[in-house]
Amino acid sequence: MLSRFLFAVSLAVCLLPRVAKAESATSELDRWRPSGAVFSLISVQDTTSSVVSNLRPSDDPGRPIEQTQALIWPSIGGSLDLMSPLLVEGFGAPRVFVHGDLLGAIVSDRKLANEGAPAEFDVPTSPVFPEQAVAGQGSETRFDIGTLAWGAGMGVAFRFDVFGYEVVVKPSAEWYRYKGTFRGVVARAIKPVPEQPLERLVRLELTDRRTWDAVGGGLELETLVLEKGEFTGHMFVTGRGYALVGDRSINRTVRDVTVPTDSADFAYKASSTFYNFGLGFRLRWRGL
Repeated sequence: MLSRFLFAVSLAVCLLPRVAKAESATSELDRWRPSGAVFSLISVQDTTSSVVSNLRPSDDPGRPIEQTQALIWPSIGGSLDLMSPLLVEGFGAPRVFVHGDLLGAIVSDRKLANEGAPAEFDVPTSPVFPEQAVAGQGSETRFDIGTLAWGAGMGVAFRFDVFGYEVVVKPSAEWYRYKGTFRGVVARAIKPVPEQPLERLVRLELTDRRTWDAVGGGLELETLVLEKGEFTGHMFVTGRGYALVGDRSINRTVRDVTVPTDSADFAYKASSTFYNFGLGFRLRWRGL
């Protein structure tokens, strides 16, 4: 879906008329200019996850299963933006702007630390078998990015003429909120003696849903690509960096209700910073 969106944007750019001259915007510098945009983003965040359990079917049951990797997820979203009239005459014709964003994640579920293939148990029908023959054993942690995320920001837009065309540079302060679900599972079939009946099947599971807020800064580059009546169209690229606010970690212990000594310690930690990059198209009204 993301590739189709990017292809459509690229095709639209190729079919658009020649970029409008910067002089056409001069009369609009004293107006309030609202706009709406559609855009795609790629977000990147480093994570560390682990599970420690005494239920590993090996000679080293206490060894942690750990994984450090980057979560990468694409999103498609929309944004509303309001730009003020010209603040002062001079360098860059500065104008203040504010915006609010709503984004939807496209692919969000990521496998993190894992060993084996935990699933529904499949016990052999033969009365004699080793415990390793039971399918569905293993350890795993996963993280699922929430479907929706929100963002907002404010900054100053500077307009420049580049080879006779209008380019707007928009540094900003940003806020971002997203949700995620951390999941962990440890599954073990215990049958110490192959000739004896299956002693028990143990499954320890964790689901922990969290909401994170982040603050940071962004930079957007925007250029005028079309004019139609009371509206102008603008292509833009954007990059933003954030620092998470509050606790970035999840640490939980899960015990079996029937055998409390059977336990699993699940852990997840997000990096203190993350980034997203994207491109989009903005339709702006000439304003009031």
